[in-house]
Amino acid sequence: MQMTPDYEVDSETPFKSKKFVFKIYPEFVEYIDQMDVSQRNEFINQAIEQHLAAYSRWQKYDTLISKLRQIAVYSLIIAICIPILIFSFKLLVNESKNTDRKMQYNFEKVIESYQTR
Repeated sequence: MQMTPDYEVDSETPFKSKKFVFKIYPEFVEYIDQMDVSQRNEFINQAIEQHLAAYSRWQKYDTLISKLRQIAVYSLIIAICIPILIFSFKLLVNESKNTDRKMQYNFEKVIESYQTR
């Protein structure tokens, strides 16, 4: 038993085509019935092309929005974190200077007390 493929090679086109069955809304049946087979095929193929083009544009738009969101979040993180880092660094440097001064003062007191003995 030999299986027949789901597609057929159309004599008008050099590529494989496949037949589909579509349900049409009742309000469009009369319009579709007025077309011959080649017009229907062309109509369906154009509708699919338009849909794919619109979907591609939507995907590019969605990707752009996603990238802009990422940029906004990263910018916000940088705008918040850099001042905090600078402030923390200044506190660290000031605390280090104060600790050095206290150590120097204590060291001088120890030397003075040692010399006065």
